[in-house]
Amino acid sequence: MESWRVKDSSGADTEIVWHDGPQVIIRPLENVKYRRGVPKIGRLPWIGIDMTLTEVELRERASKGIYNLEATQAAIKFARTTPNDVEQQQQEADMFDSGETTELYDITEVYVYWDVDGSGVPVDLLLTVHMDSGSILKQQYNTLGVRNITSSRYVHRPFALTGRGTGQMTESMQTEVTVTHNMRNDNAKTAGMRMLAVKRSAGFGA
Repeated sequence: MESWRVKDSSGADTEIVWHDGPQVIIRPLENVKYRRGVPKIGRLPWIGIDMTLTEVELRERASKGIYNLEATQAAIKFARTTPNDVEQQQQEADMFDSGETTELYDITEVYVYWDVDGSGVPVDLLLTVHMDSGSILKQQYNTLGVRNITSSRYVHRPFALTGRGTGQMTESMQTEVTVTHNMRNDNAKTAGMRMLAVKRSAGFGA
């Protein structure tokens, strides 16, 4: 459920709900951390998904009781003021200053198997962590019986968690097009320079 907590004209707190239902969120592969070599999400010892939140969003979730208040206050002291590599590339593509201050907070949602009670049987936990401050904003058991993550693949690869996308599939063809294009440019440049190749024994020059 997506909602926002505001004050009405009388000063009383009220909650406005604009979405109540399932929501699909796409995370790029560079924002997903997991141990390689395991082809199934449910078999991974741990898997973490990075996301960014603003200070307003952190405070809002803490006021609703979604995040631990003390952990949120500790995380707010560690605002990130420089873009990461992916954000820098996006800013350059959008013709923004690549060093623009972001003032975002890097939050990681981690599914991890852990022996909580020392019984020798690990259970699946869902932790919301702010790595920079070492704060656990939220912790809960994964009671769904399945991790609420799926891998979207264009072409499946056997025994692999990730697949192949259209960019990888057409990379060799794009390389061939680039080489051919460069050859045409070189030939056009050479033809337009009006150069004459002669031997020294032909009598031209000194």
